[in-house]
Amino acid sequence: MTGDFASVTTEFQMSAMSDDYPRFINGEAYSEDSSLNTLDICLLRPSSEDTVWIIFIHGGAYRDPLISKASFLPTQSLLLSSKAPFTSHIAGLASPNYRLSPYPSHSTHPSAPSDTARNAKHPDHISDVLRAIAHLQRRFRFGERYILVGHSCGATMALQVAMSRDWGSGLPASSSRSITNTTPSHPTAVPPLGIVGLEVIYSIPLMLHNHASTPAYRDFILNAFGPDIAIPTATSTTVSTSINTDADTYTDVPFPSPSPATLYQDVSPTSAHFTTSWPKGRVVVLAHSKDDELVEWGQVEAMKKVLLAQSWAEDAEEGGREVHVLEIVGSHDGVWRDGKEVVRAVGVALGKIFGGGEGVEVVDRRFCAVGS
Repeated sequence: MTGDFASVTTEFQMSAMSDDYPRFINGEAYSEDSSLNTLDICLLRPSSEDTVWIIFIHGGAYRDPLISKASFLPTQSLLLSSKAPFTSHIAGLASPNYRLSPYPSHSTHPSAPSDTARNAKHPDHISDVLRAIAHLQRRFRFGERYILVGHSCGATMALQVAMSRDWGSGLPASSSRSITNTTPSHPTAVPPLGIVGLEVIYSIPLMLHNHASTPAYRDFILNAFGPDIAIPTATSTTVSTSINTDADTYTDVPFPSPSPATLYQDVSPTSAHFTTSWPKGRVVVLAHSKDDELVEWGQVEAMKKVLLAQSWAEDAEEGGREVHVLEIVGSHDGVWRDGKEVVRAVGVALGKIFGGGEGVEVVDRRFCAVGS
C-alpha cells in the first residue's frame, strides 16, 4: 500500500465541501487488507500548537461485528454540540475500524472462513490500529499531538501503541526488531501525548485469573491471541493486585507469575516500560465504572501501580507525567453508548495537557451536556 492510498477520493470529498467546519470524511480507507480497514474523520479547525486530535479505538472483545467505529458517534455528537472550553483544543476527531477475530457462532452476523475482515489474529488488530494512526499522521501532520481514547480492548491497543513495539513481526518484546528498523509491512506510528482508557483490560493474565470460572473470557482471548506460549527471554512487569468481585474491596493475592513470561503477559500494558517506550507521554486517564459488569476495578489498580512505579505521578507538576484515576458511571457498553462519560474523560485529559483548570471543571457533568 502506498502512502497516497485513497487520497484522490479524500481530496475530492474535502474540495466538494465548504470552508466551514466541521468537515466530515467517512469511510476513508487506510489499508487494502480488508473491507474493515476504513476510518471516519471529522475536522473541527486547523491544527496548531494549541490543538490535538482525538482518536477513538472501539472495543468488542476483538471480534464483535456489532461494535465498530460507529461507537464513537454519541461522543462525537456531544463534542460537536458542546461549548465547554476544552473543545477549543480539538482540531480533529477520528475513529477507525480494524480487522476482527473469527466469530462463527454470532447469533446474527456469523463470520465466514473466507472473510479476510473477520479472521484476524494478533498482531493483526494492533497492526491495523497503527496503520490507521500513521495514515492520519501522514495526511494531517499532527505527529504526537493527539489523545488516543480506547474502550475495553480498544484501550488495551491504545496503550500498546505507547509500548512502541514492532507488533507487526508477531514476536514478543524481546524478539521483536527495533521499532526504528521496521518496513512498511510492520506498521509504526508516533505515540500520543495522552491516553484515555475506558473500562480496560490492562492485564490479560489478571483478567483470566479473576474470571477463571467463566470460560467466555479465556475463549475470546484464545480466539484473538492463540495459546499462551512461553517466552523464555521476555521480561515483563508482574502484577499481583486482584479484586473481590462481590465487594468494593481490593486485596493482594498470590497471583500466577509465569516464569518464563508468557505471551499474554508480554502483550498486556502492565508489562510495558513506558519510561523508554513513551518518553513524550504526558497523561494517562484510567476511567472506570464500578457498575461495569464485565471488567473489574482491579484492572485500574494494577495499571496505576505499574505507572507509579515508573515515575508517573497522581498529582504531577506542570510538564510532568500524570496518571489520573477517574471513576465514571455506567455499564460496560453503556459508557460509549451514552457518550457523556467519554466526553468527561477526554476533557480531563485535555485539561491535564493544556492546563487552565479545565481538567477540574469538566468533572462537573454540566460541561458534558449537549449545548452546555
